[in-house]
Amino acid sequence: MADFFWGWKNDRKQYHWSSWKNLSFPYEEGGIGMRNLKDVCMAFKCKQWWIFRSKHTLRGDFLRAKYCQRSNPISKKWDTGESLTWKHLIHNKLGVRPLANFSNESNRFNNSTVAEFLIEGQWNLEMVIQHAPHSMVASILDEYIQYQQGVPDQALWKLNSDGNFTCSSAWNDLREKKEQDSILCLYLA
Repeated sequence: MADFFWGWKNDRKQYHWSSWKNLSFPYEEGGIGMRNLKDVCMAFKCKQWWIFRSKHTLRGDFLRAKYCQRSNPISKKWDTGESLTWKHLIHNKLGVRPLANFSNESNRFNNSTVAEFLIEGQWNLEMVIQHAPHSMVASILDEYIQYQQGVPDQALWKLNSDGNFTCSSAWNDLREKKEQDSILCLYLA
């Protein structure tokens, strides 16, 4: 494909019609429908983090036991001497660290679960106020949690209506977006 857009013809460089940065967008945004490889790699890194946080795997259990004994993985930072695998995983935190941004050495979330903040299916106001940032208390209390006693916490991917992670939804959330080309949209419709 690169030869088609930027190749050689008769020992001369062909005219560069457009850069890859301009072409790697969906049709609706003026691209050719190809995904930018950097964005795809970021989506797969997010998948790696999602699996680590939401599923029990041998690799994940090992990393949690080695690096997250006393604190939640969200609040962890990479230190010199720790493995490169852990370093890369820590840097893949989906770019979203809502409560971890407010943690400090005295409050590192200590692997707390959502269930620990609930009493009979309702938020424990005292505990939420004690542990959450004051600016987020109202939005936490507004969040409805369907609680079933004895059922462990389960991660839900908010970008999909069924709550399951997909690389496609991660890619769409992470990628650079352009205004939709109105003329092209009329043509495609």
